[in-house]
Amino acid sequence: MQEVIMPLGRMKALQPPSQVPLRPQVNLCLLRTNRQICNEASSMLYSRSCFYVSNPNRTLEWLTKLADDNIKRLRSLRLVLCEFSDESPFCKSQKVAWYQLVHFIASKAIGMRRLLLSLHAPSAGRDLPLLEALGGIRSVQTITLSGYYQKEWISYLTKEGIKVDEEERKERDWQALKSYQTDIKEVGPRTPASALD
Repeated sequence: MQEVIMPLGRMKALQPPSQVPLRPQVNLCLLRTNRQICNEASSMLYSRSCFYVSNPNRTLEWLTKLADDNIKRLRSLRLVLCEFSDESPFCKSQKVAWYQLVHFIASKAIGMRRLLLSLHAPSAGRDLPLLEALGGIRSVQTITLSGYYQKEWISYLTKEGIKVDEEERKERDWQALKSYQTDIKEVGPRTPASALD
């Protein structure tokens, strides 16, 4: 499966970074040939590609411009959360945008089967509303986790009927995850806020 990155409205295909550092462009001119070719090519593009998402605002804008049929054809997304906290107005707005994106995916992308979730912002791995929103994407069969997240994420998503995989990582990365998980308060999803005090 190839990943497609969407910076500034342009589409680029890329291999996973561990395999090839080059990012050749996907030529979408074929979609403009005629309606039949557009429908057939769109079906292949949206159902056979994994779309790389690191900017929730741009992604929401892109998704709202897509035809409903193409949104339903989406099968795989890689969500990369790098900025996710309440420390600055920008980060707060990014956090809200991630919630909106996940809710949009849950309601419109009914063909979604796989999410690859890269939690590079440690605060995202502690965010219970985000976890609950992810559990609400009923069409997803598998979520692959990487980065930093609570131990409870796996059991919660499994209870919601979603298969959870952990992305392969080097030994030092496993050590960093284990350290992160032992440094935080162990709270599960839907824990009342009063219990966190």
